[in-house]
Amino acid sequence: VKHAEAKMIERDVLRMGIPSKGRMAEDTLDLLSSSQLSVKKLNPRQYAAKMPAMGDKMEVWFQRASDVVRKVRSGDFDIGILGYDMFAEFGEGADDLVVV
Repeated sequence: VKHAEAKMIERDVLRMGIPSKGRMAEDTLDLLSSSQLSVKKLNPRQYAAKMPAMGDKMEVWFQRASDVVRKVRSGDFDIGILGYDMFAEFGEGADDLVVV
């Protein structure tokens, strides 16, 4: 899911939200890793991580899947990875979200 009309928030990095727990979280990390975009979490208790392949241009945030949708809608995240069921429940009707 990505925000079609990103709100003008002054930031130098892209923020990606991904699920923090469960099968979707594991599958998302596997997908990113197999795409040469591994995620490095310095501390397992932190919600933020880095994507070394992107240098300092990408932050990865671990959140509840429902919060990923909300934060993409609000502009806190630029892009999010989650299941379509979560999008359907929390993002449906939001014309400014794009499913890719």
